[in-house]
Amino acid sequence: MRTCEECQLLSAEVYPRQGEITLCDVCDSDRYVTCIACSATGLRDEYIPGDHEGFCCFSCHSRTYIFCFDCGKVVRRHVAQEFHGNSYCSDCPQGRTQTCDRCHECHVDCVDNYSGVFCAQCWETCFSDCNYCSNSYSKTELHELESGEYICNHCEMEIPTWDAIDFVPLQSHYEEIGSKRTFGIEIETSNCKGFSSLKNKIIWACTDDFSIAGKEFITPTLYGDEGLQEIRSFCKKANDLEWKSDTNCGLHLHMGIGDLSPEELKRLAFAYLHTYKLWRQFISARRANNSMCGPPGYPFSEITKIDIQDSEEWEYFAAERDRFDAINWRAYLTHGTIELRLLNGTLDAELICNWIKTHTRFVDFVIKHTIDELELMLDGSILYQFSALTEIIGSDLATYYVGVADTYQYKVRSDLESCCPV
Repeated sequence: MRTCEECQLLSAEVYPRQGEITLCDVCDSDRYVTCIACSATGLRDEYIPGDHEGFCCFSCHSRTYIFCFDCGKVVRRHVAQEFHGNSYCSDCPQGRTQTCDRCHECHVDCVDNYSGVFCAQCWETCFSDCNYCSNSYSKTELHELESGEYICNHCEMEIPTWDAIDFVPLQSHYEEIGSKRTFGIEIETSNCKGFSSLKNKIIWACTDDFSIAGKEFITPTLYGDEGLQEIRSFCKKANDLEWKSDTNCGLHLHMGIGDLSPEELKRLAFAYLHTYKLWRQFISARRANNSMCGPPGYPFSEITKIDIQDSEEWEYFAAERDRFDAINWRAYLTHGTIELRLLNGTLDAELICNWIKTHTRFVDFVIKHTIDELELMLDGSILYQFSALTEIIGSDLATYYVGVADTYQYKVRSDLESCCPV
């Protein structure tokens, strides 16, 4: 037993310090501490408290810790946040700074979302909440309504669709289209962000089609050059809104044939069967092989045996066809039209209008010729058929379609000269 020189009590455990007094364990722990980093022992007054229950010598503390510039709290260097040249702990606002991914500056209380870290100003510039589901999105993924509210694509797709409005032009002209035949189109879209803003502003119907990612837009019955202009106007609105119609989409053209006789319908079925491979030269291979626009499901023999004196035979022929054929005759029974389902989905007004002009002129021409005459004109190679088509639709449209075929690496002519009698 020895006497502690500090408290003067006898103790079994005393710590004689070299050159200093002898202390009991209680007094020794009050006066001396051990560095939690290097284990060196020294006077408590000469050591600095660490961030836990312990002390550090000055050398270890300066390497490991730093004082918060705001509250003075000890914080490990790798945890401290630098802001404007000073270090802060996480309890102080400046200690919660982050670097904005847009302006690349440090800011307090940045917003951290799926796209990165953004300061308040950049967040307000680039992001907003959908006013319907309250989720946050980039403004490029939102559409601003006339009310000033934002709506995300998901919520917008839940908005009810609407019907078409009758097409009633002030005047009717037919110089450009070259046909008085009625027509209509269905455009499938893969992205139609902002479509709800067009409700009550367009005469087109908007419908759901679960085979595509977007909506389907359908014209009322159109006619004349004014009908073509209606399509151009719609495509401009769609392109201004940056809509898309991808490879999973198609464009369907309806042409009115309810006024045709059974004989004329028979001629039309014959001509489209003969030229099916020609029309495929103007679409992508992916579209041509799509099950939603398959090849005509009838042979020539089935057409030629139709009794034109019996109108029910023609209706039976149409009813037996598949509505997903590229040349859909079932549409005759439901709409009084022939539906061409071949064209790729597109919002290219020039492509669409030229497709309409080509087929309305083709129909007008075909119904005026007998099957024997049509066979003479159309029974041949792709080059031969295109030469005949050139005489039917005109050289300007033919030249346009040479370019379309070139896009898909198909050859449809060697020159513009006709090689068959028309």
